[in-house]
Amino acid sequence: MRRYLKVLARFLALLTLIQSCTVYKSANVTLSEAAKSNLNVKITTDSGKKVKFNKIELSDDGKFYGFVSRTRKFWINTNQVEKVQLLDKKTSDMVNIGLGIGLTLLIWGFVSNNADSFIMSPD
Repeated sequence: MRRYLKVLARFLALLTLIQSCTVYKSANVTLSEAAKSNLNVKITTDSGKKVKFNKIELSDDGKFYGFVSRTRKFWINTNQVEKVQLLDKKTSDMVNIGLGIGLTLLIWGFVSNNADSFIMSPD
């Protein structure tokens, strides 16, 4: 029984990790479009660094800020921005659901094929 619970705990931990998978659209958009979309954004700088923000906001003085939380924001140097990608919510949801169902079926198949060893184990 203890072995079964360990497998179940690992499965639930893996399922939790997979729920955070994020897919971004390959199309490049402007920072203005990203600010209007109010979606998660991934920015690639000219040095190749990738930075993810929960949203982009255009301030009154014309500067763009990226939010990593509700209170933490960072100024975005528009001269260093090479690519701006928006979250692809539909694909992200499909990937998360698909991986969740796939792993559930895989674990279920593993557990059902090895149920005798779980039930009959001397633990």
